[in-house]
Amino acid sequence: MSSTNSRTTTTINRSDVRSLKMKFVHSIFRNSSSEQIDWREFFESIGPTLIHFTMSGCYHEPFTPSTLLPILVQTCPNLLSLNLRWNQMIESTLSHLTTYSQIIHLHTLDLTGCQILDDTMLINIFIRQDQQKFALKKLILQACTNLTWMGLDTISVCLPNLTSLNLSRCIGLKTHSPQCFHSWSKLEYLDLSYLLTLTNQDLLDIINHCHELKMLIIDECLNITDESLSRLTDRFEMLSLNNCSNLSRNFLLNLNEQCPNLHILSMNSITNLTDDCLVNWSMKPWIYLRELSIDKYTCDRLEIFLNKHSNLKLLSLNGNLISQKLEQENLERKFSNIDFVFQ
Repeated sequence: MSSTNSRTTTTINRSDVRSLKMKFVHSIFRNSSSEQIDWREFFESIGPTLIHFTMSGCYHEPFTPSTLLPILVQTCPNLLSLNLRWNQMIESTLSHLTTYSQIIHLHTLDLTGCQILDDTMLINIFIRQDQQKFALKKLILQACTNLTWMGLDTISVCLPNLTSLNLSRCIGLKTHSPQCFHSWSKLEYLDLSYLLTLTNQDLLDIINHCHELKMLIIDECLNITDESLSRLTDRFEMLSLNNCSNLSRNFLLNLNEQCPNLHILSMNSITNLTDDCLVNWSMKPWIYLRELSIDKYTCDRLEIFLNKHSNLKLLSLNGNLISQKLEQENLERKFSNIDFVFQ
């Protein structure tokens, strides 16, 4: 395990890691309760070599961000990945990120479900007096419901290296045309699922400015139609369009020609997805397709499709359309190279 940034290079070997783990375990058994553990001493011993830190769904002291985050930001100068998903945090706890100097060098930040995070706090974290540019590549803000496009627009110029962004279920993102994607031309992965107010014009703007985008998730974006999705190109490798119910039959029929390099495709609860699509896709198959999720098919048309897609490894068949155990076993026997999920 190693850490490298512009200032230091630190290496810790496996025996050192084992030694630190044993020291930590002994300290737990030596003390009558975890509250007696000297957390500052522990993090000071491993801090310079700590690269990834995850605290997920921790609600009981002392294993909470309220206790550990203030220590973490003081003792871990080389952290590259910080995951604080689904924790209950108060504003004073989250504010420690505003003074954490290493956040400039983080590659990944996950604040999923952080209800206290609003535009003001987001701006305070990323806008510094010296106007420094952050190294951040992956930002996960899923279910941060108090954010608006204004906050994201404001911080976007400070994150020129962003390649992955998750804004799923950020229900505060509405009634404003986002400008942040003009600064995020390097985006490769984007999750906008459950943004019910996302419009075709919003998506067109994203596609026009994010020239490296190749993975797009827009599940439940009910306003999206062919008007924007017709601009998808052969650079796309992953599409998730679950319950995008306003897509035309013509768009679906020709998706294999419009996006021939798809690796992952999810298309559940789509009105105009029919057996004809499976047949048409089989005439010019996706040679790289590894994962597919659909819920409208008949067995014979599905088998035609599967015979033409030899690289498929995972197939999720939803809606109980293949309900007979015999039919399921027959598919698994004929296509033993595919992992089937029947739901």
